[in-house]
Amino acid sequence: MATLQHALLRGIQIVAELEEGELLGEPLPKREERKAILLYEATEGGAGVLNRLVSDANRMAEIARQALSLMHYDFPSTGGGIKEREDACVAGCYRCLLSYFNQPDHNLIDRRDPEVTAFLCKLAEPEIADDTTGEVDSTWSRALRQWGLPAPSTRKIGGISYDLYWPNFQVLAVPGLAPDGLAAACADFGVDLVELPDEPGEAAPAELVELLGAA
Repeated sequence: MATLQHALLRGIQIVAELEEGELLGEPLPKREERKAILLYEATEGGAGVLNRLVSDANRMAEIARQALSLMHYDFPSTGGGIKEREDACVAGCYRCLLSYFNQPDHNLIDRRDPEVTAFLCKLAEPEIADDTTGEVDSTWSRALRQWGLPAPSTRKIGGISYDLYWPNFQVLAVPGLAPDGLAAACADFGVDLVELPDEPGEAAPAELVELLGAA
């Protein structure tokens, strides 16, 4: 988790052209028990960098690729796994993940960690088919308009396109029962999955309303 935290921080800083110290991260709930990473802009007002990350999966993929490059790996443009460059350090150096700001974590950082590199590789290839805000012509889309809820986009997960996806809220809805494996895939992407009735009723499903912030 320490390695992932600093890989993401450095990747974001480079892609967003931030100075070191403008974006900071803290492990949660505490340093000795890292279960999540809190990222925040340290400068007053901020630059809105994190808001853009939440709404653009392609941006997050760019950051993951930058993090891998920083960690002395070449990410292939088509197929194959990452390749370590000849000038790579051992576990970390000041050319990659080590910095003045993360000195307390230096002994925890290991750029070779297989879980970190696998996670970043997965993040570097988002399965986005069509992330536009164009409305899908369906019974559910018409119902959403009637209820005044945001228009959905299309997202491709596991080779299947789903028409009820809200990138700004990281919510995916499916009419009826979700296919096998979809819940696990959504969890990996940090997407909330909602199972809807087969056909829309008179009122919008409460869970969907709550997740879209329309309550």
